[in-house]
Amino acid sequence: MYVRRQQIPLNATLEVAVLDNTDGNKENHSLAPVSYETMKITELKALCKEKGIEGYSSMTKSELIKVLEATQ
Repeated sequence: MYVRRQQIPLNATLEVAVLDNTDGNKENHSLAPVSYETMKITELKALCKEKGIEGYSSMTKSELIKVLEATQ
């Protein structure tokens, strides 16, 4: 399985395209939702910065997740 990583735009729904090559077809794509738990802390902090959340730089990963979930 191949996973392509790319920067997430602010207004985008958090989804990842997963390339499934089990049948030999490179064009077979499936979309899987991405939860905040699977994101790196730097990615979570970038989302907080983009959303204008204050005090995110000193937060733990679990705190960042709670704040981001509350702003949805």
